[in-house]
Amino acid sequence: MPNDFYKKILNDRIEDFLSQSKSADLMNHLGLRGEMRESGLGKLIEDLLPIDWGVGSGKIIDSNNCQSSETDLLIYYKKVLPPIFFRRDKGIFPIESCGFAFEVKTKSSAREVKSTISKFDKLKRMEIIKPWSEDTPEYKIKPIRVYFAIDSDLKKGDELNRYLELDSNHRDEPTIQIICVVGRGLWVYYNKENLGLSVKGIWRHYANEGNNEELLILLSIIINQLTSIVTFGSLDMKKYLLEAF
Repeated sequence: MPNDFYKKILNDRIEDFLSQSKSADLMNHLGLRGEMRESGLGKLIEDLLPIDWGVGSGKIIDSNNCQSSETDLLIYYKKVLPPIFFRRDKGIFPIESCGFAFEVKTKSSAREVKSTISKFDKLKRMEIIKPWSEDTPEYKIKPIRVYFAIDSDLKKGDELNRYLELDSNHRDEPTIQIICVVGRGLWVYYNKENLGLSVKGIWRHYANEGNNEELLILLSIIINQLTSIVTFGSLDMKKYLLEAF
């Protein structure tokens, strides 16, 4: 059973973020509009993060001299390879320290989905450091790739179907692993390792049923994933927020 007080506080923060995102439309500078939304989403997430995690933006790099496209928002682990910052929260981040990478869009469109697939394809092909010996446990952190949009230009159909038509690799290893469009829903790809499936993986849809449930679930997935990396635990934040869980 959800905790009403806990859920209300978090829902109020989500409403503040959405209100500020609408206010950004008054800006006549596209770049500033985007930065306001990225900053707002980053603040919403950062306030919930375990102490050893932080929020930034910039480029992700690997030990093979590869680098990602510029990433709107990322969540990084402070206790492994350190980022190098050029200003307060913008810099370069070793891939082994990154838990999530976000593309943040004002309005989802086919063009924006294609652009994100192209950017995330670089990130997907980057490699984490291999164990130095057979006795060394394999390092498991690699950024989960998230496409986030405040709105959509779709009049009918859903974001997942559009994405599946545009990503030729969606059956084997989707380039985008989480899709969240405010007011439309959340789509999450679970691979066979997550669920013990005989197939390669499945997409799960969390519908928008009012009261910002798609965002509550997205935040829960983020926190649950980061907590499991650090503690190898399985505490589920959704139990504080949603009746069905």
